[in-house]
Amino acid sequence: MSPELRTAACPACHPAVIGPVQNPVLWPRARARTVASVANGSGTHRSGGFAMRKNTFRAIVGVLAAGAVALPGIAAAGADGDRSEHRGCAARFDEAQRIDMESFRDFDAEAWRDIHHEDAVSVYASGHRFSGIDAIMQAQASHFENREAIWTWTEIDRHVFGCKTAVIEYDATYELPSIGFKSRALTVVTYTFERGRWLAVYDQGTAFPAGS
Repeated sequence: MSPELRTAACPACHPAVIGPVQNPVLWPRARARTVASVANGSGTHRSGGFAMRKNTFRAIVGVLAAGAVALPGIAAAGADGDRSEHRGCAARFDEAQRIDMESFRDFDAEAWRDIHHEDAVSVYASGHRFSGIDAIMQAQASHFENREAIWTWTEIDRHVFGCKTAVIEYDATYELPSIGFKSRALTVVTYTFERGRWLAVYDQGTAFPAGS
């Protein structure tokens, strides 16, 4: 590491502060002083060693202090990143649930199938249960083929749990005017976030009382 970079990371680590042993340019003078001190028995060598240990200790303290200051900043940056990711997942969920509901309304079988997990489960208000997207598509074949149903909904509530799962609740009505059929149900749809996409994995309808 260059002296400039070492100074930026830790002011106490600059060669001018640590002393000649850490600065190669000053090594010859350091060795000369050491030889002279041994020759005259002045004890300068021992004194210099103590100073070096003290400066090294100061350098370590400086590095630890710099790390302690940096950690809160790193933690804050991580928290900001998590919040940003969650906002992005919430926005993508909004798009996914819109595709789910509108593709069913518009008889777009391909888009509706694509927004469902392959292991999705659907429980109708009548009590009929279908497991797997193939079984669900077969149960809805007449809806997409006849293209006459009127599908309307009002969102009641939603909860998005980061980039993991989401639940949305609708007051939904399904009508077939040609035969005078109308069904209103409280419909709850659960989504899972998988490979960067929100997919409907479970939905269940609970019929409102007759006449409501």
